[in-house]
Amino acid sequence: MNHANVARARELMEGQGWVARPTPLTDLEPVSVPTAAVDLVLAAAAQTYGVLAEDVMTSRARSLTAARSVFVALGRLEGYSDSQLAGVAGRTRQWIGKLRARDADMLGVRIARTLLRLDVLRARLKAPKVSREETYAAFRS
Repeated sequence: MNHANVARARELMEGQGWVARPTPLTDLEPVSVPTAAVDLVLAAAAQTYGVLAEDVMTSRARSLTAARSVFVALGRLEGYSDSQLAGVAGRTRQWIGKLRARDADMLGVRIARTLLRLDVLRARLKAPKVSREETYAAFRS
């Protein structure tokens, strides 16, 4: 029976750029001027939890609360106001305020911010495809 020769594989791969290296997470320092569009902030928060940005905005599922809280925490760090965050989420400033009052998962915030800050990761983010009217309708029903 042949077994994989891990040491030889690493030797062959050296210098090829194929060896995955962990990406350090970015900081949590607030900025005064946003570094990314607010819809990409939402997409990064959703991607952090493996859910669709559209679902974060339109679903009432409690399982999405963590992603919503990270969206608000990251949006505030990125320099967005509650009304700007409410606009993309299709919700009220009061709703954003309630989420802001929750303790957001700071590891989730760092992961989402890393997705925003690194160009190679940001390029993979998909902005939500839900209109504001659809978002309002989903929460009113």
